Amino acid sequence: MRKIFTLLLSLILFPYMTMAQNDTGDFEITGESSGYSYSNGVLTVNDGANITISMASGVTEPTSDRIVVNGNAEITLNGVNITGATYDSTNGTDARSAIDVSESATLILNLSESSQNTLTGGSGGSSVGAPGISVPSSASLVIQGSGGLSVTGGNSTNTYGGNGIGGISFGGQPGEACGTVIILATGNVTVTGGDGQGTTSDGLDIGGGLGTTDGDNGQGIKPTGDDTYTIYGELELPCGITIPEGTTVIIPESASLDIGSYTLTNNGTIRVEGTLDGEVSGTVQKKLTAEMVMVAEGTYTYTGQEIKPDVTVTDCTAETDYTLSYSDNTNAGTATITVAPTKTGKLFGDEVTETFIIDKATPSYTVPQGLTATHGQTLADVTLPDGWMWETPTQSVGEVGEHSFKAIFTPTDTDNYEAVTVSLTVTVVQPEEPEPEEPDTPVIPDMPDYYNIMVEECEGVTVETSSTVVREGQSMTFTIDIAEGYTDENMTVKVKRSLFGTTDIIEPNDEGIYEVKNIYTDIYIIIDGVEEEEETPTGMEEMQTAKVYTKDGSIYVQTPQRATVSIVSMTGAVVEQSEQIGQKRYDLPRGIYIICIDEQRYKVRN
Repeated sequence: MRKIFTLLLSLILFPYMTMAQNDTGDFEITGESSGYSYSNGVLTVNDGANITISMASGVTEPTSDRIVVNGNAEITLNGVNITGATYDSTNGTDARSAIDVSESATLILNLSESSQNTLTGGSGGSSVGAPGISVPSSASLVIQGSGGLSVTGGNSTNTYGGNGIGGISFGGQPGEACGTVIILATGNVTVTGGDGQGTTSDGLDIGGGLGTTDGDNGQGIKPTGDDTYTIYGELELPCGITIPEGTTVIIPESASLDIGSYTLTNNGTIRVEGTLDGEVSGTVQKKLTAEMVMVAEGTYTYTGQEIKPDVTVTDCTAETDYTLSYSDNTNAGTATITVAPTKTGKLFGDEVTETFIIDKATPSYTVPQGLTATHGQTLADVTLPDGWMWETPTQSVGEVGEHSFKAIFTPTDTDNYEAVTVSLTVTVVQPEEPEPEEPDTPVIPDMPDYYNIMVEECEGVTVETSSTVVREGQSMTFTIDIAEGYTDENMTVKVKRSLFGTTDIIEPNDEGIYEVKNIYTDIYIIIDGVEEEEETPTGMEEMQTAKVYTKDGSIYVQTPQRATVSIVSMTGAVVEQSEQIGQKRYDLPRGIYIICIDEQRYKVRN
């Protein structure tokens, strides 16, 4: 009976119900009619409503009808295109948002799959532009679903552009603070502030309204990259939300997330750098820090094999949450442990390195035995095997008997084995007394021959010999001094062995000393070519060419005009070089020199 009554009532009221459904302006609404009402271009959504809004049939242009949410509601947008009303200077009406979320209200905005929705705040003209979606400080907005959404603040030609989502801007008074805005939609969602009169007065994408003071930017979750979302501010969930599969929500150090009494369904990954309060399902990643890594305490010594101390990471499992790798962990020295997060575990961030020390090992060795020494010796006289050395080799071995002395064993592989100091025993004995040897029959050696050194006289020359008599087979030296007024420019020095022997020309060494070796006969020294010097010109006008001569152990050079003079030793070294005109004396060690005057060359012995 009740079913028949209900059916009859429906048939009676059907015309009226149909009229109520169509009386929603440019919108088409699906859902309980008690959840909304429409009047004068405003669709009011009531507390507890769960409706779907599409554009009415035949509406192809953006509508100026707007949506006002007066409580906690859930709206699904399916191809909605709204541009809020512009500022009307005639009646003083402000620009309007496409959607207004009232104070203390929470709107869950679902984006229907494959739909594209556009929400634009009204243009302010010379006044402020309106937000695309107005969310005051005590209100909350959650955007989710796989459809597309473009939200843009209204423009202004003379003041502030409207925010994409957030508080309302006011000219001449403080801007309105932004509430909680959570965007977790997997479709393409863009939020853009409106243009103002300059870059500093453009609306924010999401934030508090501009004015004499800027409104607070609130808290929430924003897309920050492909499949990545970031929490900002101190977010306390206004309702239950779901993190979509394959996405990552980051809580940076400056932010926090408090789940409160609501349910957070985590189908993706939460990455915590800041603070997370409440029970969370699914994958929650913490940033790997050095404080989380603990290396087992202990000392480690070289063994020739890899050494791998145990490592633990707080509340994490090796291979699942992190990987370990070791380097430089075989030889003695500093070894490194690297802890790196896995891609799917509880950790994220940069790898952390720790170090530990591998000590040198004690080498194996054989203690030298049977060491002996003689009283009066030092340890340096006691020979040790290869690799061993006395700690104090200059120490006396002491009295007769056994004594201990420190010796050092140095292994071949000093990189991995340490030197060892060991006490060695040395037996000290008395030295043997030698028996006196019978003297040998004296042998009278043959008397050696001696030979005379003779110098033939040469005018202007004095010869000084190291000896006038020389034992056979030995050598002698001599020097030559040229008297004042004589020149040795054409001098030759000859040595004749025996009166009728061969004659050889000899040259002095760099110090002007002549040497005759292997003497087995009388030696005759013969000097030729020493001539008396010409009279020195008294005036430069009498000199036509340069002149070089020696006198009293010095070299004299005369030039009729300015010339470059270089003096070269027999080894090829330049010992003097200067420019001169007239006469100049050069004091040099005895020897033979080449005098270069421009292109002229002279050989002299001083």
